[in-house]
Amino acid sequence: MTQPNPFCHLHVLSAYSLPDGACRIEDLARRAAEFDPPAVAITDQGTLHAAVEFYETARRAGVKPIFGCRLPVADDAPGT
Repeated sequence: MTQPNPFCHLHVLSAYSLPDGACRIEDLARRAAEFDPPAVAITDQGTLHAAVEFYETARRAGVKPIFGCRLPVADDAPGT
């Protein structure tokens, strides 16, 4: 029995992260399973629209899904 790869990507943009990401969820899960990481994450830009599809697809592929979201923060907001 081989040990899982200890490295996992924590910053991956899926196709739901327009216009930055091009990675399809199905392709991501399949490819991640080939490398046997402990988990893989998606951190789309300003959206969690891929969450359900990513969760179901990653679990079917035997990869633990981790969810994240990149949110822009403006320090020049009105009233500050």
